[in-house]
Amino acid sequence: MKYTIILSALLILAFASCDKDEKNSPLEKFNQRFDPTATDVLLATDTIVGAEGTGASGTLKLYKNENRQVLRFEDFIIDRGPNQKVYLSRDSGNVDSFVIIGDLLASAGNFNYVFSNVTDVTKTPWVTIYSTDNNSILAWSLLQF
Repeated sequence: MKYTIILSALLILAFASCDKDEKNSPLEKFNQRFDPTATDVLLATDTIVGAEGTGASGTLKLYKNENRQVLRFEDFIIDRGPNQKVYLSRDSGNVDSFVIIGDLLASAGNFNYVFSNVTDVTKTPWVTIYSTDNNSILAWSLLQF
């Protein structure tokens, strides 16, 4: 009986400590180096602006060479959430006309997205972080060319 009570108490504590809300989970950090070569040209840079209540910040840099483009997030931080995606869009408040770059790699750190030169970033200069689960824009940045 004594062991049953102790085991029950431990199970209750274990389940109570489980947090299904990803926003309260620890930051997912990712640090990836990028050393531009002589052929990589810095095309644009800007700061990341978080939507109200998201706490997003950091710097974006766009590099280009003859083969690829690299979108670099530096000193980035955002509240972690479900299904966060990175898009290039025509304006900050609209992800209807967009190019999807990919899933958000981490909620903190430095990381890169590599994509084709075919993507005309001048037509989609807004980098938008969007939650598909919450149908909301979390952060954005305008690449200044």
